[in-house]
This record gives sequence, structure tokens and C-alpha cells, in this order.
Amino acid sequence: MVQGLCDIHYALCQSTPGRSAASRCDAQRLQLVAAQRAAEYQKIVESIVDAARKLGDAALAAHEFVDAARIDGVDRGHLRPVLLGELGDLAEQYSPLRSIIERAIEMGHVGAGKRPDWRLAASLDIVYSGV
Repeated sequence: MVQGLCDIHYALCQSTPGRSAASRCDAQRLQLVAAQRAAEYQKIVESIVDAARKLGDAALAAHEFVDAARIDGVDRGHLRPVLLGELGDLAEQYSPLRSIIERAIEMGHVGAGKRPDWRLAASLDIVYSGV
């Protein structure tokens, strides 16, 4: 559909005399394409944010589980926790997952309600000490 509208718009612009009018038509065509694709892109970004939140929630659950096992004195050799340090400290403003979500909010692709409230009971250094 976007291509069809762009073809019609382009044909109309070609019939307009003068370089300035053609440049203006090209700019209008690009705005039309961007406007039509914006909603589709917003859905894609929203799915990325939802996936980032889901991964962050799962990582937080893993951190809490490992921390509870640590407090209970469970031998880590039996638990063999997966280290999730690459995700950073979810509670920090500039952790990788939080940064993706914050950028999407700042750019207006998703609302502030998508901002997670991740809080760690203990620092990752303490949770995974001795692993």
C-alpha cells in the first residue's frame, strides 16, 4: 500500500514543473512513507521493549533465587548458577536492558508505563560471590 501511494505521489510530482517543486515533492513523499511506516516500527520497538522487560524480569528472578540460596547456605557447586553479568546491574540506570527501554520511552515509541522497577536485594558481587 505504501509503495502504491508513493508511486501515485511520485507521478503527480513528476508532472509539476521546476526543480524546486520536484524537491518539495520528494520531501513530501519521504514524509508520507515515514508517517505510514511509523506505526509499524512503533509495534516492532514495543515488542523489543516487552522482550527486554521479560528478560530483565527473568534475570531478576534468577538473582533473587541465587541470593536466597546463598542466604540459606546452599553449596553453589550443587546449584551451578548461570552468571548474568553481561546484562549488568538491572537496578542501575545505564544497564544494557534498561538503556534500551529508556531510549524507546524518550523517543516516544512506548509510554513511561513500560519502565521497569527492577531492584536487587543485594549487589551482584555479593549474590554471585564464590561462584
